[in-house]
Amino acid sequence: MRLLTRSALTLAIAAVLSPALPAAAAAPTTSPSGTPQSGLLTEKDLPQRYRQATQDPYAHVFATLFTSDKACGLALPEQSRRALFVTKDKYALDVETLTEVVAKTGTARDLVAAAAGLPKRCATFETPEYTIRVTPAVMPRVGDASTALRVVFWMKAASSPTSYVDVMEAEISVVARRDVSVTVVLLGYYEKHGVVLKTVTRKAVQKLAV
Repeated sequence: MRLLTRSALTLAIAAVLSPALPAAAAAPTTSPSGTPQSGLLTEKDLPQRYRQATQDPYAHVFATLFTSDKACGLALPEQSRRALFVTKDKYALDVETLTEVVAKTGTARDLVAAAAGLPKRCATFETPEYTIRVTPAVMPRVGDASTALRVVFWMKAASSPTSYVDVMEAEISVVARRDVSVTVVLLGYYEKHGVVLKTVTRKAVQKLAV
């Protein structure tokens, strides 16, 4: 495994941040006024650095993991509401995203169980673009059932599947509260993110009753 220097990343980062990335995986569900639907996180719930957004700079990374047709993916209910936040940062490598997905489903606990079992099913797996490593993360109980994961995406160089241009880090929580599932994803280029996963997850679950 070989990691190239970040000084060689200019073209790769520009491609990742392109607004031409698929918007369907990123766009939050909003009301006609453009504000998030009731029960979802808002900018007021987060540090000022996080801004409501409709374009996800990391949509492809998100979609790589959240898929219902691969054994190593995490499924999201088709009928769901989303809130997307992107940090306002000067440098591309500092940009982080926070995605919340809320769905009313009779399989909320099953989604938690599937996420909890992912490190055993697929501790490390390959896609054409990434080598992905999944490990369990510490998450105090939230809602009726909950789990958390840390996922590392090693971005493969176009010239060699055993060379890597950079690493992206995700923290993911999946919660069941009655018949509602809540998934929170923090994603960026560094291990630590601008919010604490357990804190923002608790806030997301609390807002379900609002």
